Amino acid sequence: MRKPLLECLLKGLSLDGEVLTFSPEQKSLTIQLKNVGDAPARNIRVRLYSNLPEDYRLYGDETPWYPLPSSDEPGYKYAFQSIIHHPIDPKESGTIDLLISNENAKSGSYQSVLKVFYE
Repeated sequence: MRKPLLECLLKGLSLDGEVLTFSPEQKSLTIQLKNVGDAPARNIRVRLYSNLPEDYRLYGDETPWYPLPSSDEPGYKYAFQSIIHHPIDPKESGTIDLLISNENAKSGSYQSVLKVFYE
């Protein structure tokens, strides 16, 4: 049976099991979603769980992000979701971008976890 298999990469390195960190110096990330499976990945939902302060805003140049009413990931106060409306075919890639903004950026680092759900 054919199945899709998405790998999340940051600067060419796997994010599997890794924690993302945002800080005033690191305000943007571009994540590559690579389909290493043998079937198209469809209905792709990407969730970011984070403890960014409330006054931070998450957005993307090409990727719209929406806050979720609550986080279902223990240890993370906030959850955001983005939906990729086009399938990623086998051996093809797509990207998602994550940018944070805050006019009064506080110093400090804020850990986040990215999860990808697909069919």
